[in-house]
Amino acid sequence: MKYHILLFALFLSLYSCSIETSVPDNYEHQGTWELVRTRSNMAHAAYEDPQVRESYTFRNNGTFLKTRLEGASEETAEGTYKLVNRPWNGAGEPLLLLELKFDTGIPMVSNCTVDPVENLIITSEYLLINTWVACDGFLMEYEKTEPSEN
Repeated sequence: MKYHILLFALFLSLYSCSIETSVPDNYEHQGTWELVRTRSNMAHAAYEDPQVRESYTFRNNGTFLKTRLEGASEETAEGTYKLVNRPWNGAGEPLLLLELKFDTGIPMVSNCTVDPVENLIITSEYLLINTWVACDGFLMEYEKTEPSEN
């Protein structure tokens, strides 16, 4: 009986490792993602057109540029990012988590702490969203508009 239980546990662990839980191998997150809509964290809040123009550009070398245009004012921030594959379930079933570490433009960081780090999620609908909404910030959705420039 113990043999059957061990065999079943081995089969279950091998099967669970074979389930596709991350971004497809041929998906390229690099390129420019532009803000397309925002929503407050209030229950039943409607999506709105953004009041600012904002974008992220992810480069192939692991660096990023965040740009915000508000009226005639332009702000930029730069830093490095890394990919963190997260096989979790929930709203939007995220495919990929990007962890950004800001070197410049620290006031542009949208997060729940004072650290110069921002987390963004690529959803199964291939939208880039922020995690700031978890601590009463706005939910911001970005769509990919330009491929990477190598």
